[in-house]
Order: sequence, then structure tokens, then C-alpha cells
Amino acid sequence: MLGRLVKQFVKRGARDHLSARRVQEEADLHRLFVLTAFQRAEGDGPELVRRVMAEGKDLRFDELKAEVTSNLTEQAHRACAAVRDALAAARRGQGAGTSHASPRALSDCVVDRLGFAPRVAPSGAGASSGDGLFVRGAVNPGEIVAWYPGLVYDLELVRHIPGYPKVSERNPYLVARYDGSVVDAKPWGAGGGAVDVDADARVVSSFTEAEEGCDGKLGSAFGSWPGPPLDAKETAKETATAKRGGAGGFLDAQLAPDLDPGLRSEARAAALGVQRDNPLALAHFANHPPKGTRPNVVVAGVDVVFRGGQVASLRPFLPNAALGRWPEPTSREGVAARQAARAKRGWFAARLHDLFGEEDDDSADEPAAAAAEATAVVPALALVASEALRDEEVFLNYRLSTHVERPEWYHPVDAEEDKRRWASD
Repeated sequence: MLGRLVKQFVKRGARDHLSARRVQEEADLHRLFVLTAFQRAEGDGPELVRRVMAEGKDLRFDELKAEVTSNLTEQAHRACAAVRDALAAARRGQGAGTSHASPRALSDCVVDRLGFAPRVAPSGAGASSGDGLFVRGAVNPGEIVAWYPGLVYDLELVRHIPGYPKVSERNPYLVARYDGSVVDAKPWGAGGGAVDVDADARVVSSFTEAEEGCDGKLGSAFGSWPGPPLDAKETAKETATAKRGGAGGFLDAQLAPDLDPGLRSEARAAALGVQRDNPLALAHFANHPPKGTRPNVVVAGVDVVFRGGQVASLRPFLPNAALGRWPEPTSREGVAARQAARAKRGWFAARLHDLFGEEDDDSADEPAAAAAEATAVVPALALVASEALRDEEVFLNYRLSTHVERPEWYHPVDAEEDKRRWASD
């Protein structure tokens, strides 16, 4: 009992006391709420902007999160359906018996359904920037531009990232979400090959140019899907390498621990069930903006829920597999129910519950019929347009950690935001 209370206190207390980081997370949520609510709502112009701003002004953190999750999940389902239908149409257009669509045909079919499609081409970020992410067509503010693909590690399982603890030395494709989970796009690479890449483009990001041994060829910096730690043979190689460089005994066990076979099996099955020919799975090619240029997309972490028939029809088109288990995000109705329960407890009892209480059971938020359906919760990371885009390059504020030495080419878009994002107290 005591151990559980201490664990609960540390988990909640650590989150509550990261005040600067929470401030930045809430600011990012407000921005995402305005963008995604604007995209979702009918109408246009200043009046709609004022209405959306008014709706979000007084929302609490958990309310903001529920609203943004709902908005992004709706978009995710629509995007997955568009890729599914585009892939089927592109294959039909190439004749019976074709199992793979040509990149251009697939991109054209996505444009027909979404109004745009991502592509990879030489970046305009600078002479050494390699390739970048572009959009062909028009994207509305608040719309998902691309997904950051790959394997998502739960916070408690990041030690299984290949090369741990020096995970970033030869892997520039790691992105952390606010919940501490990490998305690794390196094993995803360029996907199944059906992505729109300019003929003269080299799929190498500005990070990868500096990577030792990179020869600049398509996919040269990438691994293979799903790779370690989900591929047993590749994992054995990684473990052997880690132990050769370790001190032996206890330290080796910490650096290269055994992964729970059940978690590995679940994650591997999910990874192998993902459709690799996905033109939206290109967010890992977006470059940091050059000095004097503002980013035109923002990052959004979202746990996408698929129910019933969606598990088979839509889930394969979200390009992520999870190592770990994610609960369903709290719904709008669940947030309202929690607030009502807090009001009944009173302030002091509610605060005690915040510090020492069990996590609320989110399954009670959903109707009983929905709870009986097959459900898949997929942690993901999306790039959301912060302005209207048309036939242009996508620039993402990398917000590189303030706790490590940054490369010479990096310049902060907003130094104060960076400090708050990576604050430790």
C-alpha cells in the first residue's frame, strides 16, 4: 500500500512541480485547440477566430487536452481512410494483380482526397540542410500535414532504444512527447517506397548529413522495419555490442535489460500490421527553419483510439507501433464527470485525491456498448499546419533540448519556449 502511494505521489508530484514545463505544455495545447477547433468548425473569417478563442479561453488543462484529442482523432480517422482509399485507387489504376502503387500515382490519389500530399525534395533551409518536407497542394490551418512514423517507446521502456543510454549519437530521428514517450523513426526509414521523392532528391535530413558513414543514398541512414528491439536477431546484435562496451554485471543488465516477451510480441504484431506505403508518414524529413523564417507547423502528440471495425479498416494506416500499453485518453464526458466528482469531494479531499488517489478509470467514460468493442489505442505524433500552406516547404521548430550541446546550425525560434519545454523544476 505504502509503495503504491509513494509511486502515485512521485508520478503526480513530479508532474505538478514541473511548473515551467506545464506552462509551456498548456500554451502549446491552447494553440492546438485554436488551430484544430478552427479547422473543425464551419465558417471562416475573424468572427470564427473570435468564437474559437472565446471557447478556449477558460478551459482547464484537462479540458483542453480532451478537446484537442477529440479534434485530432477525428482528423486521424479521416486521414487514415484517405490513405486507404488512395492506395486502393492507385493499385487499381495500375492494373489487376498489382500489389504496390507507384509513388506518383499514390500521391495523386491522396491529393484527390485530401487536397494535398507531402513529398520529399531538396530543402531550402541552407546549403547543408539536405532534403526537406514539402506539401503539394493546399493545407488549411489546423490540418494534419504529416505523421511522425515509427516505434513509440513508453517512458518506462526508453532504455530499450538501441544504443541506450547514448541513444542520439547515431540516431537523429528521435522525438520526445510531453508524456515522456519517445518516437523513433529510424527503423521506419522511407516507408515501403511508395512516397513522393523528387528524382534528384537524397533522403537525408540536416541531422543525417553529419552522421559518420552516411553516403547520401536513399535511406542510407535508416534501419529496417521493425528492427531492434522487436526483431530478435537484431536485438541480439545490439545487446552484444552494448555489453562489449559496458563494465559487465549489474551495469550491463541496466544498459541492455531483457524486454518483456509479451510486450515485444504485441509491438511486433502491431508493427507488421502497419501499411508501409503511406504518403503521410514523412514528418521526420521536416527541417528546422533557417534564420529569419518562422515554422509553419506545430507538433501534436495524440493517442488515437480505433474502435470496432476501425481497428481493421483504419488502424493499419497510422504509421506507428507502440512498445508499451497506452490507456484510452479521457473524453470530454470523462473530464466533466471528474469535475463533478471533485466538486462533490470538496477542495481539500479533491487535493488529497490528486496527490495520493488512484488514477481514475477512464473506461467508465465510454458507453458500455463501445467498451465491449475491440479497441486499439495508438500513441502518435503529428505535424499540424499553423497557417495556410500551398506548394511550399514545411518548417518545424525542433526545440532541441537545452540540456545537451546543440549543433552549430541550430538557432532557437523562441529561446524562452525552449527553456520552458525542457525545464526540470
